[in-house]
Amino acid sequence: MIRFPLILASAVLAVSSVTATAQQGYSWQHYAQPSSDPFQPLVTLVYGVPETDDIQFFASCQIGAGMPYALVQIAADTAGLPNGAAVSMSFTDGAGAGTILDGSIIGVNAEFGITGVELALELEDGLFNLMRARDVLSYAIPGGQGFEIGTAGVAGPMDQFLTTCADPVAGAAPVTGGELPPPAPDAHGCEMLGQVLSLNGNQPQQITLTNMTDGYRGVVWIDYNGDFVDMGAMNAGESMTIDSYVTHPFMITDGPGNCLEVMVTTGGQSSFAITAPGQFFGNE
Repeated sequence: MIRFPLILASAVLAVSSVTATAQQGYSWQHYAQPSSDPFQPLVTLVYGVPETDDIQFFASCQIGAGMPYALVQIAADTAGLPNGAAVSMSFTDGAGAGTILDGSIIGVNAEFGITGVELALELEDGLFNLMRARDVLSYAIPGGQGFEIGTAGVAGPMDQFLTTCADPVAGAAPVTGGELPPPAPDAHGCEMLGQVLSLNGNQPQQITLTNMTDGYRGVVWIDYNGDFVDMGAMNAGESMTIDSYVTHPFMITDGPGNCLEVMVTTGGQSSFAITAPGQFFGNE
């Protein structure tokens, strides 16, 4: 399982949080996770703020009729239309180039997931070339407020996404039990809560967390103020990749949210094995 810290496959976004200009702190990220099923490639392209639930664009690789395609969700003003309503979304680059794509409304009144428009696109769709041409694209549906999305820096992650999606079997080797990382020795007890928080964002460190227990585990980032930010969850054997920074701590929880262990990201640490067993905390 891959989640953008958004962790990953469920992106939470209120349309009101997206302004009409490119958002500060947003970046383009490509994620590819090995999958044992070639018909369920775990390949995504995301535009949002790392380690937050603020996402404007989320594309996932899908297999349809034997051919891969991109399922794109983009935050937008839905113009009062209900979920499932068919709409046309127009994209322009400010220099006379543009495209109009058919999609449908998603996420109206939903607590989770992007509120906006969903588009099913071929990997050769002209939108991807349009995204490369300029640093900003404008988009809207008829009757809806227009928005902008920053496309500077999209080329590398987007090319990786399209290439991996076109051949997901070659892009990611199957997962077997023997390939899981060994238990990591760098876990800490929950007594660290209240003593650790994220110190800075100076040294990026991408880290993959793997749930090596036999139960459900949640991942919670402890931010710069010591507040908890839900990053998503994994069933037994699943993994998630997070774009983090050195010094950033994460709390690992059980299903009800009880702390089981704490992990602090260190330099050069690319993986962390979640191994703390579940505990009985009384009736909850």
